[in-house]
Amino acid sequence: MPSPSAPELSRMVRELAVEVADPRGDETWDRWLSWVANFRKYSPQNCAAIMQQCPSASWVMGMKAWNRTFGAWVRRGSTGIRIWGPAMRRQVEVDPDAGQERTVEFRQGWLTLVVFDVTQTNYDGPIPNFKRDLGPETRPLLDAALAFARSGGVACDVRPLLGSRNGYAESGRMVLNEHNVEQAVGVAVQTAIHESAHILLGHVAPERSLPRSVVEGEAEACCVVVMRALGYDVVSNGAEYIRLHGGGTETVMSSLSRICRAARTILKGIDANLPAPLQTTSTIDRRANDGGAS
Repeated sequence: MPSPSAPELSRMVRELAVEVADPRGDETWDRWLSWVANFRKYSPQNCAAIMQQCPSASWVMGMKAWNRTFGAWVRRGSTGIRIWGPAMRRQVEVDPDAGQERTVEFRQGWLTLVVFDVTQTNYDGPIPNFKRDLGPETRPLLDAALAFARSGGVACDVRPLLGSRNGYAESGRMVLNEHNVEQAVGVAVQTAIHESAHILLGHVAPERSLPRSVVEGEAEACCVVVMRALGYDVVSNGAEYIRLHGGGTETVMSSLSRICRAARTILKGIDANLPAPLQTTSTIDRRANDGGAS
């Protein structure tokens, strides 16, 4: 597969930035907004508290909310995640205009609440996943992506992961959800590329100081560029992911050169590990044969 040129990679990143900036008409994004509207919103302070106590948390609610909303129960022995919540007080007042009594509620202070992550419950229903399955024909890409990672000294583990986690990366290791590798390989491919980007971009280094929006924005932008170069258009899904993690157009564009360098490295690594018949079937190659990008 011919290596994508720097302008080609930059164009892909810019197109993603435009998509991130404008979610209008994005049906998947609209469905996500409708979905999260049913659940509690957490302040930045509470989000930080949740991540500090349970870094793998993906979806939290109180014990009663889990049971009332989904009929799910918190598993015995689970340690709750403590957050701050308003202490509300009700008071009866007389409406001066209508001359009738009414009950008003106001915040009297703050108290500690306890919530639980979905992995601490017996909930087994659907959880939104922005990475769509691209079909079993992407298996060679997954094998090549993992081979590339291993060639760089990264241990690649496949095991069951609870909740909505597709995978994660840490120093010298990435972990993929066993379910995806076996039944949704197209999701596993994107996850392997995303986690490889985290490692290449230094996101897993102990001294990392970048905010989460930048870290996730860079990794997902890299995934989008690599997948597009391989012939799979996942721009909308990648844009949704970046928006979910608080990233915007500036997040993507400020990291343009880093994203392009990491994407090129991953593309070269995947191509080097693909079976020979697949090394000339990417969109980049077809565009080159057609005389340019469409």
